[in-house]
Amino acid sequence: MIELLVSAIVVPLVALGIMSFMRGLIEQTTVQTTLLAAGFDLCSLSFGIMGAIIPTLHLSPAYFPLLPMWELLLAIIALAVAHRTPSLPSGIRTIITVAIGGLAIFSPTVILMLYWKSS
Repeated sequence: MIELLVSAIVVPLVALGIMSFMRGLIEQTTVQTTLLAAGFDLCSLSFGIMGAIIPTLHLSPAYFPLLPMWELLLAIIALAVAHRTPSLPSGIRTIITVAIGGLAIFSPTVILMLYWKSS
């Protein structure tokens, strides 16, 4: 299970961190703008993670459509907070978006740990 956690979650998170750092170096943006983008990128990354772990879960197939729908809901909320709430200060929007992205990544991790079926 550790190998699956590392390959499905840790490696993509490290890659996202490196890519976000490189984006921050190349583009003339603020840290908050880079973190806003990274928060939504976490939501996007969680779709791939969820797709990678679904075959390894010991769940009824009836629940499989709910997992990507949960990730989609989190991505919609993060996008709405990041781009459709100009009344919120940018620091608060950044914190909320990164927190939602963290929840999006945390969800497959918890599901994998609870419902993983060993071979």
